[in-house]
Amino acid sequence: MDKTEHGWTVIDETASVLAKAYYFSALPGEANSLAVGLGDGGLMVVGPEIDPSDGVVSDLAPYGSVTALVAPNGFHFRGLKPWQQRFPSARVFAPEVGRARISKKVDGLAEPESIGSLRDLLPAHVSVLDMPNTKAGELMIFIQTDSGRVFYGSHLITNLEKAPNPIVKLLWRISRSGPGFSVNRLAAMASFNDRKAVRAYVLDQLRERPPAVFVPPHGDLVEGADVADRLTRLVEGW
Repeated sequence: MDKTEHGWTVIDETASVLAKAYYFSALPGEANSLAVGLGDGGLMVVGPEIDPSDGVVSDLAPYGSVTALVAPNGFHFRGLKPWQQRFPSARVFAPEVGRARISKKVDGLAEPESIGSLRDLLPAHVSVLDMPNTKAGELMIFIQTDSGRVFYGSHLITNLEKAPNPIVKLLWRISRSGPGFSVNRLAAMASFNDRKAVRAYVLDQLRERPPAVFVPPHGDLVEGADVADRLTRLVEGW
């Protein structure tokens, strides 16, 4: 996959699907943003980078104008305000369970709109699912492209090669949450109410929409003919 000058990975040029890793001071940590073309010259940015450079933002200009900013859950909201300041006309969206939490946490940001309202903007090849049984909201996003389906996942699965600090490394080992491509059991405990119900829901979506590329919320992208099978095995083992 090609990269833009300032670090966006171009997953699919035609559908304007890009992902970018960024780093933040808490822990410290690493997360992924996702950009998706809306088919009308607009662009949706999911999990926007907390403190983007001018170059990170301008790299998206050839793919469209940012018209939608999306929080993937009620915890990843710190990038919403910086991006809305750059794109004042962009609408802000979040999972239903996380909307009120985000509006309380971000000064000067109105309560985000619902995912139901976001769906009115989506082209037919893009699906945004507001997962049930969550504590602060979680999204699953699927984009059908000519080269295969792209899946931006919830916090259930991550792909981090190194723990950010010794404490997290120990917790990973105890909970079997990493390193590498794995179920993040720590995040799952904080994110979901009913493990069996969530597992069944995710497995149903993976069977209905098997991906060729997985963009985790944290960690390296995963691609290949076996991505759907690998994801399914991880979730079945949770």
